[in-house]
Parts: sequence; C-alpha cells; structure tokens
Amino acid sequence: MIGEELRQARLAKGLTLDELAGATKIRALVIDSMENEDFSPCGGRVYARGQIRGLAVYLGIEPEMLLEQFDSQFPPED
Repeated sequence: MIGEELRQARLAKGLTLDELAGATKIRALVIDSMENEDFSPCGGRVYARGQIRGLAVYLGIEPEMLLEQFDSQFPPED
C-alpha cells in the first residue's frame, strides 16, 4: 500500500509529520491522509501524483513503483 510505504520510510528516517511537511512543503494533514490511503486532500489526481513523487524522492523511495500502484488503484477517468 502506498500510504504504508510512505509512513515506513518517514519513520525509518526518524521524521515527524511536521518535519516532513516542512521539508517538502506538503501540509502535514495531506501527508497524514496519504499515509492512511486517503488522497482526497491532495487536490486532485495530478496533484496527488506530484505529491507522491515528491515524498518518495525526499524519503529515498523509487517513485515510479508508488505511482504505478496509485494508477492501478485510481485509474484516470476518460
């Protein structure tokens, strides 16, 4: 799960939600929601993908793997 991978990477780096928010400029509320598999506070699919990518890069996770998971869970609407 995307959120669990983000949470585990954050915790492995010893970061709080507020510290990660400060470093990435993504609100702590949004990160917390993402870690709980709720991407609605992201502001839309495009923004969610960008935020996943930004968090992954900062946390040292391969972003493409998480984005593939996101796309399979939330396919683009035609």
